[in-house]
Amino acid sequence: QVEEEANFSEDPRCSLNYEIMSLTASYHLLLFTILLGVSLAQGPSEVLSFDYQVFAPNDIAPTGPITPFSTASRNPSDSSIWLCGQSPSQLGGIWYGQQLQVRGFKAVFTFDKAQGGEGFAFVIQNGSTVNSGPFGSGLGYGDNTERGTAGIQGSIAVEIDTHYDADLGDPVQDHTGVHFNPSSSSGPNSAYESAAHGGASVSGPQPVAGQNVITIIYQPNGAGSGGLNLTWNTLGGPSLSSNFLMESVSTLSLYGKAFIGFTATTGSDSVATKLLSWSYEFLGRLNPAKSIILNAGSLTGQAGVVVSIFIQGFDQYGNEMITGDTVINWGFSLSTEPGLQSTVNDLHNGTYRIDFTPTIASTAIEMTISMNGTNVEKSPALLKISPGMAVPNMTLARVTAGQSGLVGGPAGAPMQFEIQLFDVYNNSVTDLGNQQVSLQGRLTGRLTEDVNFGSPIEGVYTASYNLTKTGIYQLEITMNGQPIKNDKFEIKIEAASVDGLQTLTSGPPNLFIAGVNVDFYIQLRDTFGNNITTTPNPAPTIDVRMGGGYTHTITEVQGGLYKVSGTATTVTVALQQMTVTVDGKNIPGSPWTIQIQPASDVYAPNCLASGNNLYNSVAGNQSVIVVDTRDYFNNRMATEDKGLRWDIRFDKDNVTVPSVFQVRYIDQGDYLLIYNITKAGNFSMHVTINGTAIDQSPFPVENVANEAYGPNCLTDGQSLLLYTDQEETFTIVTSDAYKNPIPHGGFDFKMSLSDNVSGATLTTPDIRDDDNGRYFVNFTIQHSGMYTLKVTVDEMDIAGSPFVIKVKWAGLPTPAVVAIGVGCAVFVLLIGVGVWFYQTKWKKRKQYMALRDTDPTPGDVVDNQL
Repeated sequence: QVEEEANFSEDPRCSLNYEIMSLTASYHLLLFTILLGVSLAQGPSEVLSFDYQVFAPNDIAPTGPITPFSTASRNPSDSSIWLCGQSPSQLGGIWYGQQLQVRGFKAVFTFDKAQGGEGFAFVIQNGSTVNSGPFGSGLGYGDNTERGTAGIQGSIAVEIDTHYDADLGDPVQDHTGVHFNPSSSSGPNSAYESAAHGGASVSGPQPVAGQNVITIIYQPNGAGSGGLNLTWNTLGGPSLSSNFLMESVSTLSLYGKAFIGFTATTGSDSVATKLLSWSYEFLGRLNPAKSIILNAGSLTGQAGVVVSIFIQGFDQYGNEMITGDTVINWGFSLSTEPGLQSTVNDLHNGTYRIDFTPTIASTAIEMTISMNGTNVEKSPALLKISPGMAVPNMTLARVTAGQSGLVGGPAGAPMQFEIQLFDVYNNSVTDLGNQQVSLQGRLTGRLTEDVNFGSPIEGVYTASYNLTKTGIYQLEITMNGQPIKNDKFEIKIEAASVDGLQTLTSGPPNLFIAGVNVDFYIQLRDTFGNNITTTPNPAPTIDVRMGGGYTHTITEVQGGLYKVSGTATTVTVALQQMTVTVDGKNIPGSPWTIQIQPASDVYAPNCLASGNNLYNSVAGNQSVIVVDTRDYFNNRMATEDKGLRWDIRFDKDNVTVPSVFQVRYIDQGDYLLIYNITKAGNFSMHVTINGTAIDQSPFPVENVANEAYGPNCLTDGQSLLLYTDQEETFTIVTSDAYKNPIPHGGFDFKMSLSDNVSGATLTTPDIRDDDNGRYFVNFTIQHSGMYTLKVTVDEMDIAGSPFVIKVKWAGLPTPAVVAIGVGCAVFVLLIGVGVWFYQTKWKKRKQYMALRDTDPTPGDVVDNQL
């Protein structure tokens, strides 16, 4: 829909006062209907002139515009009109059928009248087409009594009186006069001479038979000679001049209109008046200087909408023009838009509509309108053009002094900006009227936030938001769902002022290593937990405190980020407390409990060795010492260092003695060193860490021989061939498993002597411990044969054990030989007895038992048989 705006000023023709603004296209139909209704209300089309040289049948009512009344009639013989009947005491006349403009006109008529009769009158009245006065001397328009009320009210009559009426004050028989009610413009007219303008009529020529031509011209005061001028052709010049203002002495209709016509009467004779011709012409012509702009002073419009300005045309007499069709060279301009195009519409009723579409809004625009080079009255006029409808693609977001809502600012600070509404022509919209405007704004980034819009003040909305998180946000603004002209903004929210209660730290660690520099960082933050990224001004006071010999420095790495670099050197049993404050406020987590541990690097010269085997050891045994590792600051190490290179070396007289060792971590920086040296003797033990000797290294170590080891124990003086009853002696020399001679006794040697044939164990040999590592052994074997000697210590055979010993017979004595012979004889006897018994007793017994088991005969029978 094309929205247009029209201004209707007061229109006196129809007493309408319209002001129709922001019309849509459908309203133009309404406008057309209204104007059409006004035209129809005015009746038939305007008549500005007519000329009847003859009166045709269709000129007379009911089909024509001339309305006769009473006894008036058309004379068909010569196409004239008898104004009244041709008999005594008749009344009649005619009226033009519609009202005509009479404020400036010319009427010419021709009549034929014989001598005698009462006469007739040219009458102007605003009643109806049947109005008339009394017959007789009143000539059909005026009362024939001095104070009668029968005359046509509010009328003006130009009488052509052809009868002398002394009672009416007639000057002569034939006279001409202008009559109206001198005291009331709406009062009844009178034929008395006292009602004649100027107080008397002017004597006129005697009408003659045939054609008598009279010309009446009326011009309002100030126009030419003014007043009413009557010219009778037989006189050759004006016969009557009457200067008056018609609307002051008569009642006229709207736009100075009235009915015009003729009234006539007959007296005692039957002489009537015949009208031969009649013409009328309105003399008003459009006068630019008198034409006016309707409603000038209160003209309004809207940018982008058709504005209609109405011009009321006036003629030279000041009459409102009621017809158009006049050729006019129009001029139109606006002070804000001099070249703006316009169109002029002739409404054909004396008014003109100038249509134009302004684009620049202003409260005081000079509008100049001219006709034929002459400005109309009240031109230039002031015109107020309001902005059009606000549109999104022209509406702007802006900031004014003290606002930063379109660029950003500190977190938590209220941000404001403004939305200025503009129409499509870039006019700022200050009054929304009935337009509905919905503004939306949204910020997206770390947060999503909607913008709040206040109520508009002269078309300006104040927008506000409050973001508490820093970052870059995208602001998008829409109006009624559409982006505004500058709808996207990048908003940067920076941190607010430093707040120690929100400040963060990357540390400190809860464990410090003595002598090792520890760095941790302090990130300043604001009340809303945003990191400070620029150097604060004023600079904050950062304080870091802790015992344990802690020293530190604080440096700013970048805006808002500080590095605390410090070293603790003293390891204490009690835990330390580190406090960090910013501007006197403990930051979150402060104070921290800190444990200080030794340095990560072991410092060998400070390491201490202890243990039972630090100075004494046993060959081949695992010997253990404990090394307490320490750092450079003599703090005990607290954890294992797997990267340490340990070494234990034994030497004597600068000659290295082979050894093996291993290292095991215990805890709290203590290491267990296990070494094994197999050679007995006094040595120097060198203990190093990473190639550096520990405290008091080398250590003097006495490595004594181990327990006796059988395979390494040797016999001295032993013989493997012996004779019966001969004492055998030898010595066992003890050594440990590593062949170290043992210089002491105390070992449990065990010996066993057994016969290799019978396996019988003989008497255990005697062993004597000489307590010098040597053991003396002696034994005697009485019988010859092969024997085994087993010697063990700790259940291990000594070297060569078991020994196989051969014992030879050294010879027997005589008693022994006899005893042996007797013994042999007895043995043979016993064998013989045994054989006999077997054959005679035992074999038969077995046969009996077998028979008994197989024969069912009772045993006693068998026994008897046997």
